[in-house]
Amino acid sequence: MDKFNSDLLQNDGDKAFLREICPDIAEMLIWDELRASFDAHEKLDVRDKYLSAKYITIGIGLIVMSLLVTLATTTPIIRVHVAANPDLGRDNAIVAITVLIFGALLARGVIMGNSRDTWLRHRIVAERLRQLNFQVLAANVNLICDTSVRAQAQLAPNKRDALRDFKFSADQGSYIQSVIDDTSLDRASLAQLDVKKDAVIDHERWKQFKRYYEKLRLDWQEQYARSFFAQRGGFLRQSSTSIDKYFALKTVQMFATVGLFLFQIVAVLLLFFVPSQPEVSQWFAIGASASTVVIFGTSALRDTTALTGELTRYRHYLSHIEKARRMFSCEDAATCSADAMRAVREMEDAAYFEMREFLLLRKKVDLSF
Repeated sequence: MDKFNSDLLQNDGDKAFLREICPDIAEMLIWDELRASFDAHEKLDVRDKYLSAKYITIGIGLIVMSLLVTLATTTPIIRVHVAANPDLGRDNAIVAITVLIFGALLARGVIMGNSRDTWLRHRIVAERLRQLNFQVLAANVNLICDTSVRAQAQLAPNKRDALRDFKFSADQGSYIQSVIDDTSLDRASLAQLDVKKDAVIDHERWKQFKRYYEKLRLDWQEQYARSFFAQRGGFLRQSSTSIDKYFALKTVQMFATVGLFLFQIVAVLLLFFVPSQPEVSQWFAIGASASTVVIFGTSALRDTTALTGELTRYRHYLSHIEKARRMFSCEDAATCSADAMRAVREMEDAAYFEMREFLLLRKKVDLSF
């Protein structure tokens, strides 16, 4: 996905596209105040996500470095120097222990862990703002699809009040915990999604709103979820996807595992066939140990970045989006009816469920030791 947040009209050309597909109601669908709030949280989210990932990666790297320093100290060449110079062994031990403790604390979030918490808070609030946008507009579809001046004038204060109430709720220190505790998903709804009685619905305007919701909510969320399964190549590229990272780590782990077996087999064979030169076998044994350290590092990194759980979550989300699409595209939803609102509720409940699963997964992610 080359552009993000076009569903909230955050990129150049997005408003022009909206006016093209919804010429009669486009201005009523544009919510600049919400977009500004979303943008503020999105920028902080991107910054803190980068810091959180950086600290975890550095922490795991330091742990691996500590293990390699310890391993190097046991090699035949270094061991001779350590025997002749005890201070060298002591210094290596101090370095290894210090780096190990600092790396473990950094990777587990004991130090610098606030970056993950602030990242998650900004991410959840931003996603709730996205949900608020579509839910409030759907809840006020009777005003959007009413051609009278009175109905259109009533929409602005409704949007303003909804955004004000949400901001008040999201600013509470316990907001993220309330989402975590919401096991029954009672907080999914941010607006009353039903068809108002005696609503005067212009059929052409309803068709445009339906097109808006399909393209900027259903299509966009599906495209976003599928982008996580697209391979772009390059683990270190900024545009690399979760699947890129998953396969890169898996490839490194595979080579390290093959190296472990080969080094160990050669070490055993040398001991058997060349028993007079055990120091040669020791070098291959050390290679096997180094491979084990690399396997640990890649496994820990996969665990702390939650790559496997993330891909599973998006598979489930795609199935829910498809269900909502079928409901929204059926004949009963051709008019602004209870069936259409049920389809909207299905999509919005799925979006909230996916967001909450993301939060739970990231909160539980920890270093596996």
